[in-house]
Amino acid sequence: MTLQVYLKEIEYHFFSIGALSVAYISIPSAIDKIQSFNCIDIFNDEFIRELGEGKILLQKKL
Repeated sequence: MTLQVYLKEIEYHFFSIGALSVAYISIPSAIDKIQSFNCIDIFNDEFIRELGEGKILLQKKL
């Protein structure tokens, strides 16, 4: 099963190399519109835990 999440550019980079990353379940409305987000699908085993306020902690399985 997969979950669709949104990552800021720097978080996407960290996720792609296997580091812990913070992702959003949906794009927060308070975020500046200039920032770009990557929308990706993650697998259940890449989900670490929920952080609250629509954020989750991820780590890519290499």
